Amino acid sequence: MAKRDNEPKRYDFGYGESESAAKAQDGSGGWFKAILVIALCLGAGAAYVYYFERDLAARWLKNTPLEPKPMVTTIYKWRDAQGNWQITDRPPPEGAPYEILKYRSDANILPSPRELEEKNK
Repeated sequence: MAKRDNEPKRYDFGYGESESAAKAQDGSGGWFKAILVIALCLGAGAAYVYYFERDLAARWLKNTPLEPKPMVTTIYKWRDAQGNWQITDRPPPEGAPYEILKYRSDANILPSPRELEEKNK
């Protein structure tokens, strides 16, 4: 009488066993995938907050190296040949005297009510 194997028979259908399949079977690639999924979820959450909740992101980033700097707009104020004031974002023609004004995006450029009262007196 022949001995019987207790091992189940394995059939090879021509695919062969690759290195990645062997790693998946021993479980060594599972932690990397989990960490990658967690990192992607955190990145997507941060992108959502930064894009859709700007005020919340600004409060979180305040006084950190990641705090965005305010934008500065440069304009040129000058008079044309007819004596009319021109305010543009490009320098005036050659030879015209002009004044450079810079405005920060986080600054209020409107005069305060007190300044308006003093000006109108």
